[in-house]
Amino acid sequence: MSDIIGLVAINPRRYRMKALVLCAGYGKRMYPITLSTPKPLLPVNGRPLLLNLLDNIAGAGIREISIISNQTHYREYARLLENYRSDIRLDIISNGVESPDDALGAIGDMAFAINRIGKDDDMLIIAGDSHLSFSLSGFIESFRKTGLCSVIVQKVDDLEYLKRLGVAELDSTSRIIGFEEKPQQPKSDMAAYAAYAFNKEALSHIDSYLEHGNHKDALGKIIGWLLQKTTVMGYVAEGKFIDIGTPETYKSL
Repeated sequence: MSDIIGLVAINPRRYRMKALVLCAGYGKRMYPITLSTPKPLLPVNGRPLLLNLLDNIAGAGIREISIISNQTHYREYARLLENYRSDIRLDIISNGVESPDDALGAIGDMAFAINRIGKDDDMLIIAGDSHLSFSLSGFIESFRKTGLCSVIVQKVDDLEYLKRLGVAELDSTSRIIGFEEKPQQPKSDMAAYAAYAFNKEALSHIDSYLEHGNHKDALGKIIGWLLQKTTVMGYVAEGKFIDIGTPETYKSL
């Protein structure tokens, strides 16, 4: 099930990249806040978080954006985005899930949406509960120049917080040479966040990840898998990248 909102013709001579925003989770770690309102629709600075994120993506020059939702909240997303910018092609995809017990997991949702969208273009993939204080333009431009898969990373000094994140080891060229999800003994102080620029080669590997029976919900684990298949770069963003994963994180905004 999907709605197309605000179709616009794309100049084929321009660099073409699509975006996928992951909004299909139920946010159980944030209950009771998210019992009736999904995390991407929570207000931040008086506006739903998702709208701020979409503005950032559009500001980076991406004009085709897909959002994957569960069926429970699909209509809420459709209503919110019905009158979003007319220069954006916006596709809202339902994964058909009506209960948290049947959730596909973040990587499962990613694969489901990519197979609906297609693998003919490079893709920005970002979690819908991400709050950014910086523009995505630099990240997208860096990826466009190299064509290499890239992940937003930032230095985290708080060791206990770092242990709750994906941790990337970078070489002198910013290539990721090691990755662990929520390590008890982090091998670096660089956290990798749920913002990925994937080329077409990488998109082709995601189904294979699931076919091998790998963990479907820990989103960062897809990076460790891709390191075995292709080059992945770390892009050090200047500004705050906040993953709204707990009530405390949300209340601190």
